[in-house]
Amino acid sequence: MIVDRHSVHKVKKVQEWLVEHENKIKLLLLPPYSPELNPDELANQDIKRNIFRDGKAKDKPELM
Repeated sequence: MIVDRHSVHKVKKVQEWLVEHENKIKLLLLPPYSPELNPDELANQDIKRNIFRDGKAKDKPELM
């Protein structure tokens, strides 16, 4: 599983779960601040660029 370095990925419960499942899952951490390696960031960037040319929605319906 590839994850960013968000603090939620480092909490004790997550770390314990990973230890319990280490033979079934491998965790790969992205380098600090690397949106170019994060597929979600790339998709969001593309959507924002293509839908809102000026970067902002003009009204509520445009957000939908």
